[in-house]
Amino acid sequence: MFGRLLATIIGLLVVVLSGTFVTLINPVVGIPFILCGLFLLLFPNFLSKKVMEEKSSSSTSEKPVEVTVSRIETYKLTDTSLHTESLQSLGVKNPDYDLTKEEIIQKQIGGENLYEYLFETEDAALEDHGEEIHVVIRGQWVGNIGRNNRERVRRLVQDNSAEQCKGKITGGPHRILSAEDGEIHDYPDDYTVRLEITIPPSKSEGKE
Repeated sequence: MFGRLLATIIGLLVVVLSGTFVTLINPVVGIPFILCGLFLLLFPNFLSKKVMEEKSSSSTSEKPVEVTVSRIETYKLTDTSLHTESLQSLGVKNPDYDLTKEEIIQKQIGGENLYEYLFETEDAALEDHGEEIHVVIRGQWVGNIGRNNRERVRRLVQDNSAEQCKGKITGGPHRILSAEDGEIHDYPDDYTVRLEITIPPSKSEGKE
């Protein structure tokens, strides 16, 4: 509808202007303008059709960009309490752990969990032993894949669907300067180890 109206207006303008041009200046040069105006008046759909074709061509030429993102599956390991020494060998002793009450107050870290060892996320390897799948970090056995997740992890490894495996160690013995009584309290908690498996988009599938 808009295309037809636009074509009509343009045709009228061309006819009027070209007619004036023909009359006042040069009839030979002005005749093509008159013919063009008459054509647009008689066939207003021509311009609107061209506009729609150009829009359609532009929209089809722009292909959507496919966004691909890797997915990370996380598994909490079992039997980590059996590997305390191995876990500690992978950490770095936290200098704040042995601070006195006065030093903790001076550093303004009262109320914070001061862990005995600090850890970084590192590459992990998987060793399939049939009934167990061991997780190894820097040559240290740190825990096992839980029974419910064993087949899922085994399939990821066998299908080469795991892009990378990372081991993340947290927790362990820590102490805290309590705001309630102003004393340092020790908590001999176990370590927690999680395995993070990165799966590329091309092999991404639902987790069981």
